[in-house]
Amino acid sequence: MAPISELEYGLEVVVKEAYVQGDDTLEVKTTVVNKGDESVRIDRSYWALELPTGEALRHEAGSNITIAPGGASDVDVSFELANEGFKSITSATLIVGGVHVGDDPSPYPAGEIPLSRGAAPSPSASARTTASAEPPEPAPKAPEPAPPSPTKKPGPTTLEPEPD
Repeated sequence: MAPISELEYGLEVVVKEAYVQGDDTLEVKTTVVNKGDESVRIDRSYWALELPTGEALRHEAGSNITIAPGGASDVDVSFELANEGFKSITSATLIVGGVHVGDDPSPYPAGEIPLSRGAAPSPSASARTTASAEPPEPAPKAPEPAPPSPTKKPGPTTLEPEPD
């Protein structure tokens, strides 16, 4: 099970998958759980992806999703980046915004979830989210690996949230 990101307004977000489609589209699939006391309406057009350069990409096709207290809903977003696309992007931040609490007509940001290519959560870190850059492929059977060396870090292979 994927770890949970606890955001504002009683929202918990699980990043189930994050992968590049083609070279220029990043698809992010999440489940949002409302642990608060009031219904929330999420306007996906306020979700964004902040790149390391500071550039923010907005999710273009926004629709509202209402989640009752104690309820959950899948919230999927995509982001497009022209020219080189996502080939050279190794990290980004998913900005969860557009949260309307109860009858409040104002949208509020709920929080941010850092993502990076190849960042595998360590057992000692309190990693609160997870995602993969590509649809999973079956791994061949291999002998049990040796314990990792404390000086080596995994290389960039997938787009995953950074540990907190």
